[in-house]
Amino acid sequence: MKLLQYLLCLGILTNLIAQKAKKVTCIELDQRLTTQLEEIARQHKNTELVFGNVLNCYIPKCDKIITSLPYRIIEPFINKLLKCEFNELYMIVGNKYVDGILKKQNNKLSILTNCFFQTTKYLEIFPSSFNLNQE
Repeated sequence: MKLLQYLLCLGILTNLIAQKAKKVTCIELDQRLTTQLEEIARQHKNTELVFGNVLNCYIPKCDKIITSLPYRIIEPFINKLLKCEFNELYMIVGNKYVDGILKKQNNKLSILTNCFFQTTKYLEIFPSSFNLNQE
C-alpha cells in the first residue's frame, strides 16, 4: 500500500500508518512540526516528508490519501484530486461539508464531490478528541 497523508497533526497518525504501509508520503505545511516528523521519518524508512502547501505539491500515484483539511481549501484540493491517481480517499472534515454532501445540497463543492466520489460517513469525531494535552 502506498499512502499519501496530508496535514499530519504532530505525526500521531503518520506513525501508526508507517508501521503498516509500504510507502508513506507526508505533505505538511506547518514547519513547526519539522522535529517531530523528522523523528518519525528516521524511525520509519518508508516515510518521505514534503514540507509545503498540498495545493502546490505534486501528489504521487498512491493507493490511499488520508487528510484533514481546513474547510477553505477543500474545494481546490478536490479539484486537484481530479487529476491524481489514487484508489481511496479518507478525509477528516467538518460537519458543514459532510452535511452538504450527504444532503446533496445544490452548491459547487457538494456537486463536485458527489459527481466524482462515492461518499460515506464513517464516524463523527468530536472536538474533544483533538485535545493533545491529556495526561
